[in-house]
Amino acid sequence: VLTVAGGVPTWSAPAGGGKLLQMVHATYSTFTRNSTSTLADTGLTATITPTLASSKILILMFQQIGKSSNDATNRVAISLFRGATAIHQAQDLARTDYAGETVQGYTLNIVDSPATTSATTYKTQFKNGVNGPIVDMYNGANYPAQMILLEIGA
Repeated sequence: VLTVAGGVPTWSAPAGGGKLLQMVHATYSTFTRNSTSTLADTGLTATITPTLASSKILILMFQQIGKSSNDATNRVAISLFRGATAIHQAQDLARTDYAGETVQGYTLNIVDSPATTSATTYKTQFKNGVNGPIVDMYNGANYPAQMILLEIGA
């Protein structure tokens, strides 16, 4: 970086942190169904091996979530995991005020601090939130589920 001090230009090292160190992109395009209130894998998963233990991981995720129910109070719940640890949980998704099927996109942008240089896997799981007999992940070929992992140097 070229800086000027007292009218004299000099070269100096750039400030640390905030650099994009790597990117991982994963897609999943298989329809997935869960008819229980127990979390099940959606099929969307991505693994990154951070180069620095101090790095942050920016997770950008998109999935199509739906409910197939005649119960207008049906809810969908989705969770993001780092390994076996839930780092984000969302409830009450894909609700409608009428009986019938609903599909909507779910987008999540979240920063994680895994504090490791070991391979780290992120995945999503989903379940019925309230009253619902069937919840679907519409991961079709036209709208695949996507997860992008960005390692940002601290």
